[in-house]
Amino acid sequence: MTSYAAKNTVDGDPRTAWSEGGEGPGIGSSITWTFRHRVDLRRVDIVNGYAKGELFAKNLRIRAAEVTTAAGSVTTSLRDTAAYQRLTVRSGTTAFVRLTILSVYGSQTYEDSLISEAEFRVAGP
Repeated sequence: MTSYAAKNTVDGDPRTAWSEGGEGPGIGSSITWTFRHRVDLRRVDIVNGYAKGELFAKNLRIRAAEVTTAAGSVTTSLRDTAAYQRLTVRSGTTAFVRLTILSVYGSQTYEDSLISEAEFRVAGP
């Protein structure tokens, strides 16, 4: 059985993914990444959609999202590509990043919105 858990977005394998898992396209659904300690977040890069061959086009991809950290929220647009892309985010000290789906790109087959990978760039000592 395939798992679409949030942990798949930080496993380093773009062939695994998180799915919002609800009925319909997932508008209003969110994923939250929580850090063990507060970090000085500089940027977030994600792989939009299900980057597993033909499954990319068969599933929904996120077109616009609200990205929230302890520093506030910002609306960002995502490209319809399975390549890494930088999200617009309020940088600063935070213990979490939450991405809420606002709109999606259509699919050929399934009504699931997915994210394959997420990387968090933080300032450090």
